[in-house]
Amino acid sequence: MSDWIEINGRSEYSCGCEVSQIDDDFRCFHSCSPEPVLLFANRIDIRQVLPHRSEYTMLLNNLENAIALDFHHDHELVFWSDVTADRIMKAKLNGSNVEEVCRLDSRAQVRETTGT
Repeated sequence: MSDWIEINGRSEYSCGCEVSQIDDDFRCFHSCSPEPVLLFANRIDIRQVLPHRSEYTMLLNNLENAIALDFHHDHELVFWSDVTADRIMKAKLNGSNVEEVCRLDSRAQVRETTGT
């Protein structure tokens, strides 16, 4: 987001981005949107990594057998399947509020366990 502002009687151009650099066409160099991240599961935990760095953040650990995941950006939720326990789980992207969404029972029937 960029705007004209007036400082000490002079009109100036201001960039509302976190990094306030403006090019010759009065555009911000960097997007004001959040930095992209990559989420991945490796069976025992779910991690978040920034694509241009080698560092990662542990979101969830001590999982049984998480092999697939998805996320809901607007609600800041991550979902994963646990193939050992035959269930789908969810949690906030910060790792809190872990809940079972549904479970496959012994007759291979899906049983929903939450309202989501």
